[in-house]
Amino acid sequence: LTRQLGYKMGASVAASVDLTVAIKSPVSFSVTVPQGFQFKGPNGTIFETAKAVTDAPYAGLSDPQTIPCYEGETITESFVSDGTANQIFDLVRVPTGKFIVQNSVKSTVNGAPFTEVEFLEFEASDQFEFSANDDPPTVRFGNGTTGNIPTQGASVVVTYVASKGRGGLVLKNTITKVNSPLIVSFQVIQLSIDNPGPSVGGDDP
Repeated sequence: LTRQLGYKMGASVAASVDLTVAIKSPVSFSVTVPQGFQFKGPNGTIFETAKAVTDAPYAGLSDPQTIPCYEGETITESFVSDGTANQIFDLVRVPTGKFIVQNSVKSTVNGAPFTEVEFLEFEASDQFEFSANDDPPTVRFGNGTTGNIPTQGASVVVTYVASKGRGGLVLKNTITKVNSPLIVSFQVIQLSIDNPGPSVGGDDP
């Protein structure tokens, strides 16, 4: 109903936090904590790095790095276009109790990026529309006049961040573990991890 009125209902907002991360046992090579690497917070929260950060060879506990993170996990869903106009794809892999984060949805068609718009615009261009408050959430493609139609048989890939919203607000000194080991040059890198301040900014749709 709100879409017909031209009103866009908001999606969720992920909480953010800065982590202090250092290598416990120095190694002779550079160590990169990649973008999207996951740390484990309290109450089942997951925090992903917002950018990659690299430590120089032999960096140790006296050389901590500050890494900006957001609460949430990146999820990918794949579809196949049937070539018809106004295709809508349901995003069904959002974990229970989590929401898709606003401005986190990305889509490609046969590897070519499509751009998210608030509502499909009167233009034959590569665009898609995301609806956070559909059940389940959806992405919508055009009809050839208002947005392009993904060609028949095209691979449609959608990625997004799923967050707990307000549930991603955690206290300081509560993020101290990795979600899975950091492996560089076939070696597990042991990390010292802490969040000196609480996470901030999380909100539900």
